[in-house]
Amino acid sequence: FEPFRILFGDRQIFLIMACMLLIFIAQDCFIGNSANYFYYMYGYGPFSGKGVKSSHTGSFVSFFFTVSFGIGQVLAEPLYPLLRKKLNKKQIIISSSFVLAALYSFLFFYCLVPGEPNEWALYVTTMLLSITHGQLFMTLFMNSMNASVYYQAKTGQNRNTSIQSVRSFSAMNANAIQTGIFYLTLIFGGLRKTDSQIAEI
Repeated sequence: FEPFRILFGDRQIFLIMACMLLIFIAQDCFIGNSANYFYYMYGYGPFSGKGVKSSHTGSFVSFFFTVSFGIGQVLAEPLYPLLRKKLNKKQIIISSSFVLAALYSFLFFYCLVPGEPNEWALYVTTMLLSITHGQLFMTLFMNSMNASVYYQAKTGQNRNTSIQSVRSFSAMNANAIQTGIFYLTLIFGGLRKTDSQIAEI
């Protein structure tokens, strides 16, 4: 199990991969949990949302939410090299973190207000979140790619395949963790029964 020996034997590589795991979890939770949340908020079939002032169904809002996130991801890639010319990696990570904190606060306290959600603000904020998230992800991704070079310079051994397999392992674990968080949210929110009923439609 060489990948795990490298992971737990080198502090720098462990921190890089831990950050990759966290950002994968953040993205999976944002897309997976939010998309499902809209069905409960806006209604799904006979399970109508109560007190929500909107003519749109959960599937409509979830679709455009996902599209907005996708547009942000597409825009993030060409923007990264332009941003990289102005800022170093540390500056991108710090600035992106502050921007994400501000956007998430706006999202939860304004765009997703129960009863009177602002849909246009939701789509625009989601796109901006996706763009900012993309900058942070690209920076951490480049760091994970450089981890192989770092390890070879440190030990004289080329272990690129083993190190990159750890990153793939992080992505798979993030998906499993997101699924667990989703079902725990349903259980503690008292929505597990409703979710089962929806699945039977």
